[in-house]
Amino acid sequence: MADFIAQSIDGVLHVSPKKEFRHEVEKFQGKRFTIRILKRARSTQSNRYYWACLGHCSDATGYTPDEWHDAFKRRFLEKDLKVVIGGEEVDSLGSNRSTASLNQEDFSEYINKIRDYASQVLKIYIPTSEEYLEEILK
Repeated sequence: MADFIAQSIDGVLHVSPKKEFRHEVEKFQGKRFTIRILKRARSTQSNRYYWACLGHCSDATGYTPDEWHDAFKRRFLEKDLKVVIGGEEVDSLGSNRSTASLNQEDFSEYINKIRDYASQVLKIYIPTSEEYLEEILK
């Protein structure tokens, strides 16, 4: 099994590297196979920015970045799991997703919620990812 990067442009799938992709597809001549579409995971740079955001919250409050990490996961990623037996709800349990499970789009949305929270509740400004990158490249 091989992995390839593809992009859809105007309904046409462009795969890279094209020659190797064709070679792999030829192996399945006359057979059925599955193509799975995966969203890109977040980058190391995105992860560094996330922890910098948590650092701003930490500096403003005295709580550690790890404490903010756990608090924001509970606040923004928690799901309510309802325990139903015989059609009757008997309990409700909180469960939160790992930030590592978030794709790039969901992770950006999650960070925007943290930035909004910091602005509205903590009354601090967290730089955008572009501002952060500009600052560390100085």
